[in-house]
Amino acid sequence: RDPAQPISIAHDSVSRQHARLTADGDDRWHIEDLGSKNGLRIDGRRVHAHEFTERTRLAIGDVYVVVEPLSPEAAEARRRRAQQRRDSVTHWVLP
Repeated sequence: RDPAQPISIAHDSVSRQHARLTADGDDRWHIEDLGSKNGLRIDGRRVHAHEFTERTRLAIGDVYVVVEPLSPEAAEARRRRAQQRRDSVTHWVLP
């Protein structure tokens, strides 16, 4: 919930410092519970830590998230589409 963090989830079931999401040098993503009251659940099971290797249903407190790793090619395609959307925005200037 801490808005000063890079990822903040504004929900009462999420602690101010609930979990840590990290990537290692091989682009593997991990999540670790930081001692939160409501914990982390992967596919319904409470866990202290998890490495994302496939599509995963994650609950952070009562907030549900689907994490899906992308191949480098799929990630690049997604970045290109997002950039194209940003580039195609029309700016209106009103008098």
